[in-house]
Amino acid sequence: MTKNYTKAEILALVAEMKAEEKKTQRVPHFYKRNGKMVERFCPDYIYTERYKELFYSDESPLRSAKIFKCEDCGEMVAYLDLEAWTCDFEKDSYVCSMCYEDSMGEDL
Repeated sequence: MTKNYTKAEILALVAEMKAEEKKTQRVPHFYKRNGKMVERFCPDYIYTERYKELFYSDESPLRSAKIFKCEDCGEMVAYLDLEAWTCDFEKDSYVCSMCYEDSMGEDL
């Protein structure tokens, strides 16, 4: 049986995920061009195990606990399905990524 999470618990996990994200290591890649070593545009990133568990795992509560209700479509969505930077968590105001993309139209 899966645990029922509260918004406070999810937001605490989000804070933990952001703290773990700061521990990410950037590994540059180089290649030789005209006899000089040049850094590639896209480096590799090494994430902590906890970050991978919270962000990438299908079982992560951030992906599976659908406790936020989108104001536009009324669907219950998980934290990672939100357009989080547009949400006001203190006022329970949430917009899912799909509704945000629809509202942006061709501008996105």
